[in-house]
Amino acid sequence: MRIKAEGYRKRHHCMMKLMNICLPLRKQHLRKSSTYARAIQELEESGIAQGLKEGDKATDFMLPDATGQLVTLSEELSNGPVILTFYRGGWCPYCNLEL
Repeated sequence: MRIKAEGYRKRHHCMMKLMNICLPLRKQHLRKSSTYARAIQELEESGIAQGLKEGDKATDFMLPDATGQLVTLSEELSNGPVILTFYRGGWCPYCNLEL
């Protein structure tokens, strides 16, 4: 019985350590995600960033692609539908999640 009790104590101790690490991380994640959601809501309500809606036509423009080559919207549309996303960089966790 002593071996089983010892194993239980070790598992219980490990579980408590894990909870002490995970719970603060979960709370931190919730704070960040609610801050991000609040920032998006404020931006949408401000009317500053009025993007195109599905089905709207964009004017032609030229931007570098992922390899640095300049491409135009009209060239890409000639190949089929286009999804445009702005990737700020590997440092941006939201951009990486979107990809």
